[in-house]
Amino acid sequence: MRRYGECTRDLRGFIFCMVWIIFSSCILAWGLSLPSKHLINRRTAINTAIVSPFLLTSSPSNAVSPTTIENPNPRAITTIRLNSPNQKAGLELYNIQIGTPPRDVVAVKAVQVNGQGARDGAERGMILLDYANREDLIARLTSGVYPIEIRLFNLALGGDSIGDLGRSMVTPEDALQLSSSLSKSDTNASVMGGSAQPPSAGFVINTIKQAQDECMVKSRRGDTMQIRYEARVGDRNGPIYDASEYRGTGQPYAYILGNNDVIKGVDLGTFDMCPGEVRELTIPAELGYRSGSKLFKQIPPNSTLFWKIELVELNFIREGMNNRPREASY
Repeated sequence: MRRYGECTRDLRGFIFCMVWIIFSSCILAWGLSLPSKHLINRRTAINTAIVSPFLLTSSPSNAVSPTTIENPNPRAITTIRLNSPNQKAGLELYNIQIGTPPRDVVAVKAVQVNGQGARDGAERGMILLDYANREDLIARLTSGVYPIEIRLFNLALGGDSIGDLGRSMVTPEDALQLSSSLSKSDTNASVMGGSAQPPSAGFVINTIKQAQDECMVKSRRGDTMQIRYEARVGDRNGPIYDASEYRGTGQPYAYILGNNDVIKGVDLGTFDMCPGEVRELTIPAELGYRSGSKLFKQIPPNSTLFWKIELVELNFIREGMNNRPREASY
């Protein structure tokens, strides 16, 4: 037979859990009864009521201030601390140009699973801070004087790419890739990416028509995209191999952004897009059909593709209706 004290503790724990469940349900019901203009506060109240009793750290805020390499938001920085020469960061780094005008940065190409970087949260695509190049970091590690801190910047943590619980909706590598493509195209190119592939030379995103009205919500991973498009082999004068009007439905083509529903170049080239916006994409073979297409026989292997895309609807939001922030649109 169990001792009386053990039974008492179990009973108290059960009563506490029941009281908390009732309390959380009341908070949830109260939150759902608020008008939509209070949605952000409503979500905060619900998250606080349900999540906080079971965590030892507070949940992140929805508010994320603009962040840049020169003025990084602390939430966008991952710090790797090496306490001795025996500790290895386990990072493979490479040089890359990003932004407009282009600037040279050092980015993470790979993270070894047994390194300190993996334990501290380093990810592919993060940017090295405090060092102009790889050689400077290597010199610092060689000269010693430990501990040594290596700071990495997550380019994805900013703007509309932040989700409801404060997590990034795109990866650092997504952001790095399209920021790199921006340095190769004109100043109207997008600033966030959607592919998990290394940066590709020859990938160009050109915005030829901006949305005419306010654009409070821009496309991000997981959004439902409805587009009209025309796809050509080669350049804008090449033969058309596919188009939305060829599908015979009379409707725009729909896909989920970042879900590999379309070729990588189209996925990558339609992030941060507004309803009503029109873009032209020059897509190298590695982001299209490197080995040719079984569906489109007219596309030879290693062909460059040229797409013209109009975003008709984003999550059923059309041009002229995009005047509320994303949180108020749900």
